[in-house]
Amino acid sequence: MLAGLSAGASEMDLAEGTLDQGEAMMDDSIVYNGLYGLKIDGGAEERLCRSIPFNVAPLLNPSAYMDEMSGKEQSIRLLEGDMETIPVGTAAETLYLLGMVSSWDYGVAHWGEHPEFWDERPDQHCIGAEIGKLEIRYSDGKSDMVPLQIGATIWFVQAWNYAPLHSYMRAVQEPFASRPEYRKVLDGALRLKESEQASIDENTHRHYYLALKPREGTIESIVLHDNAKLRGRPLVSAVTLANPAETKNLIAFGERTVGKADLEPQVESFAKHDFSKPLKKLARVLYTTEADLPKTVEPLGFPEDIKAAKIRFRGDRFADMLNNIWVANLMTMAGKFKSETGVFWESTEGYPWYGGYNGIGTWAPAGIYYPGVYPRCSDHYASLPLRLVDDLERNQNYIDFVDAGLYFFRNNHDPEKGPPNDHMDVDKYPPGELGHWAFTIPPSGGPHQINEIWGDEEMDGHGATAVVRWQVWKRLGMPTGDWLMKPRDEVYGHSRWDTTRDAAEFICWLMDYTGMDVIYSEGESTGWGGKQADGSFLLVPKGMIDETDPDQIRRNYANADMYHPYPTYTCQQALLCCADMADAAGKTEEAEKWRSYAERIQTAMVRLLARGEQSQRKWLQSRLSVLPSMQDSLVTAWFSIYREGLDPVKFDPEIRRISQNTLDDQLGQNFGHKPVLGMGYGIGWLTHAALALDAIDDADKMLVNMARYTYDKNMNYVDESRGIDWRHFQWVVPEGSNILPDGSWYRIGDLGNGANQGPCLHALEICAGVDDTQPQTVKILPRVGASMSGIEVEDFPVMVDDGSGIRSTKIDYEYDRETCRFSLKSEEAIPSLNVRLGPCSQTKAEELSASLKSSADGTVRIENSGTYNGEAAWWIWFEGMKNVSSVTIE
Repeated sequence: MLAGLSAGASEMDLAEGTLDQGEAMMDDSIVYNGLYGLKIDGGAEERLCRSIPFNVAPLLNPSAYMDEMSGKEQSIRLLEGDMETIPVGTAAETLYLLGMVSSWDYGVAHWGEHPEFWDERPDQHCIGAEIGKLEIRYSDGKSDMVPLQIGATIWFVQAWNYAPLHSYMRAVQEPFASRPEYRKVLDGALRLKESEQASIDENTHRHYYLALKPREGTIESIVLHDNAKLRGRPLVSAVTLANPAETKNLIAFGERTVGKADLEPQVESFAKHDFSKPLKKLARVLYTTEADLPKTVEPLGFPEDIKAAKIRFRGDRFADMLNNIWVANLMTMAGKFKSETGVFWESTEGYPWYGGYNGIGTWAPAGIYYPGVYPRCSDHYASLPLRLVDDLERNQNYIDFVDAGLYFFRNNHDPEKGPPNDHMDVDKYPPGELGHWAFTIPPSGGPHQINEIWGDEEMDGHGATAVVRWQVWKRLGMPTGDWLMKPRDEVYGHSRWDTTRDAAEFICWLMDYTGMDVIYSEGESTGWGGKQADGSFLLVPKGMIDETDPDQIRRNYANADMYHPYPTYTCQQALLCCADMADAAGKTEEAEKWRSYAERIQTAMVRLLARGEQSQRKWLQSRLSVLPSMQDSLVTAWFSIYREGLDPVKFDPEIRRISQNTLDDQLGQNFGHKPVLGMGYGIGWLTHAALALDAIDDADKMLVNMARYTYDKNMNYVDESRGIDWRHFQWVVPEGSNILPDGSWYRIGDLGNGANQGPCLHALEICAGVDDTQPQTVKILPRVGASMSGIEVEDFPVMVDDGSGIRSTKIDYEYDRETCRFSLKSEEAIPSLNVRLGPCSQTKAEELSASLKSSADGTVRIENSGTYNGEAAWWIWFEGMKNVSSVTIE
């Protein structure tokens, strides 16, 4: 096994799909005695790239290339500003330049750098980008210049031959690996010769070489000119010469069996270099453009054996694209949510992976996060496939699965009391606290150890899971009795009420322990504390991890920067939800306690987690959040769907005002309506927040962009050799998309990643506007912007309360925004129904409210909320319609 490979990756995995230039090399080989190595660096040793020998020094980290070279003893390189000079001092027939990558060697900066906020994008290394120039200087004063352009004379290693992420390494070379016509385009553009061996960290600098024919005459030096506007520098790690005129200071490699094709130069230094035509062709192959979007869209449908809620937008092709996104992603999420176990996987085994967050647009079948389970994503699964795809067994088993996962963190290793936790230091867990949901269920590998409590307290996941347990309980009819109170053998003897209590009590305990009324959290929104190379953390006081003195522990939490709206708000909502379940269980004391803690949190959020002067206060953005464009700070808008409902007028006024300011600030950033570097943790959250706050113009633009940047034209084929129909993935939401300077784009990250599918589907769900958070009165609030003419909803579940208990029914409705016609049918009568229609201008609303007629009795009023067509948005409410089985408003 190659050094550095993870246990889950084999040499065959790494080699799969690699370039195969000269595969039959040894059948076309010669014995050659004219190769000599240039002495560039001390400590160099002979290594082969294909059949060509090089005298190359170890280079463990190409991204630290210049630091490595500048500190290397006996190096003859001269570094001066944006130039690197390598003396040569002889004529030669051919130069073989090893390396030929950028020391950056990525396609785009990682999410954690938040490049979407930057005015300039030096991190984007795309096909055709010139990272520098290669100059050949001659002793007679002449020189040749060769452009170092990505796709021609420079290519990627880390995002191509192996893609390291979370100790997982794999070649990421689709669609080139299985599409010969695409492979031909790449071969026609790329002038490099690639090693036939899989690459890892230790040899990325010797994976390619450029065979270059210089002009006649003594070569004084090779000069690498760096393009300072792009990140990284051109990397040449060794030089071999063929038939040099002088050999005194060179290393003779002697007789060698080499491939003729390996010796053949691909570039003449003195030629007129114009790689633009093949590079444009290569870019058109790999990247998606506006011209690639389908003119007409073949609609997807749910399989006949699946009963699921349908949302269909009316309008142009973007409406049709959103319709397919709804079907493809709801089915994908349901498919990885196992009914018989309640387990919800983040990824699906074998699904496309675009090589991490720094990818270049290529992919491999990997399912990188399979079979991980992440509690902070449970709200997406529970409110989408659990709620909207019929499967009672899944609802029951989901709760029992997450409940068992709560008890990993405990101060013992007793298998009768919780999941296996042998690698946990039980002495570092607080006595009496039975557990909490963390980053994964169950925690895998070593935790992110930041404070003195063993394990990771990722409280956004803890809060979200508590909220959706409550939601599932409501959808099951709010059962009590044995369902709620009976001990469960599979959950270590804990009843569903026990777990409700334990989940809520951990939030209260954490607030008391830290002395804070906002929630301490270790997770992505707080950047895992910002761990440094020396083991310390930027966001907590030094020594916090080992502190034992109670007073100093309290001071540490007061001085930590590990507080954020996302975990704080989800935990506040969780306490309110658990209080509802306490009421049902007859536990009034606990219910009162949890509501009082929730009130403390809400007050403290405004005091501690908002920034700016009074009229312009915005929610805090963590300086080290690893989420790409900080939409996690808008949690009070996009997480409100579960308990607060879909009518922003009913939100707490101060919370709404701060959220609106935060939304305005977000939309004023460079990314505007295109925060797609994260599709869920970006445009999904931002679109959802805009819709929740009735910012209809902004939401409409973002819905179109969500459709646009989800699409990948390269998925429109079948890989017959492996039996993979990539068309299945054409409408699946990726983790992100990278928009290049010319407007083209490509996907990055994990395709079909639940954390990113969920927010995008929630945005579509809120357009349908079915609000049954208060089952006594169901509200329908369709949201349709100017680019779409209407919306249709079918088989959408609704909870209703007729006074004798909560039950579920299903509704169909159609809404035409242009005529303001609305018609609804329900399987069972809805005891009380309110419908909001619009948006429109105030004048139009006044006219319509006077002319629209409802087939059901009720009252009519108009109301202002949000924006539409650049001015205040007005809505028409039809309220108090009773016992509605069908209604038409026109």
